[in-house]
Amino acid sequence: MMINIAVWTDVDLDGAASYLVLKWMLLNKCDCKVMLNTCSPSKLRGEYLKWLQRNKNEDYDKIIMMDLDTSVVADLIDCSNVTIFDHHESHFAAAKKYKHAATHVRSCASTAQLIYEVLKSKSSTELTDAQKSLILHVSDYDSYTLALKQTKKLNCLYWTYNGNRYRDWE
Repeated sequence: MMINIAVWTDVDLDGAASYLVLKWMLLNKCDCKVMLNTCSPSKLRGEYLKWLQRNKNEDYDKIIMMDLDTSVVADLIDCSNVTIFDHHESHFAAAKKYKHAATHVRSCASTAQLIYEVLKSKSSTELTDAQKSLILHVSDYDSYTLALKQTKKLNCLYWTYNGNRYRDWE
């Protein structure tokens, strides 16, 4: 049976990496149709309201929100089919207010790392060393630790790439 999934993620490096980790650990294993939506945090409410003009939350088996402080759309997404992954401190207090959505909102170096940590015990997928290295570099950049030599270059490469960052990097 085909599962309909809507994914929302930030447009930045961590948002793209979060989508990759989700695909590697979950989406590639299921018979699913994924609608990917990307937006900046400042545009989330407007974009989600626009999306709701053509879609309904209940039309999807699962809606996954990643790397976005969704408190600005909490009234629109607090549904049992919604799962939220976020590591932004601004979201911590608001995350406790969700009554129906599954929340994974906590301190972590990146949302990509958070998704990996949450799903690794639930998934039979073992990531390669290269995949784990990507998560490590994204986390190093997103936390702005910058302890790894290539971290800044990775972010620069991400922002200068002209293709579809989400589809082409799968």
